[in-house]
Amino acid sequence: MLKDVLPELDMDEGRRLTLVEECHERWVENARNLRSGNGRNGKGSGKEVRP
Repeated sequence: MLKDVLPELDMDEGRRLTLVEECHERWVENARNLRSGNGRNGKGSGKEVRP
């Protein structure tokens, strides 16, 4: 019964990303920047672009 009342726990909260997850996020972010026309070193991104 308490399961219906309490919010679902986020088991990933505070978890560090694996190397594969970091690479995937970086790849997606770079693809998103290229698609929006910002290029590899888009101004205002504030993030370091790694090859």
